[in-house]
Amino acid sequence: KPSKTSSKPSINHTSKVYRGRGTWFSDTTGSCGVRFSQDDMIVALNQDQMGAYSGSRSRCGDKIRVKAKGSSASVVVRVVDTCPSRYCSHGGLDLSRAAFKKFAPMSKGVLELEWSFV
Repeated sequence: KPSKTSSKPSINHTSKVYRGRGTWFSDTTGSCGVRFSQDDMIVALNQDQMGAYSGSRSRCGDKIRVKAKGSSASVVVRVVDTCPSRYCSHGGLDLSRAAFKKFAPMSKGVLELEWSFV
């Protein structure tokens, strides 16, 4: 009788909480090769944690739960782009305008974030 095993490795990313600077961006196509709108709940992950720009090792399509310091609200965003290391250090996220506005007005520009993969 065949076993019911998955060929996809089981990795639990939810236990690790990352902290970093959060900014916003306004592109419509990212390094993951998908088009998107700034009304979408999306994110550009910092280059250090993104992995390869394409292929199985990249974080393209992964979901992240984000919370801003001082806020009880959280949002879930999908990784669609890479934030270059000159803008986002390890832990940093570049949020879509829709995601950023869940925490603060656009004029704020920068937030302190906590986030984890879900």
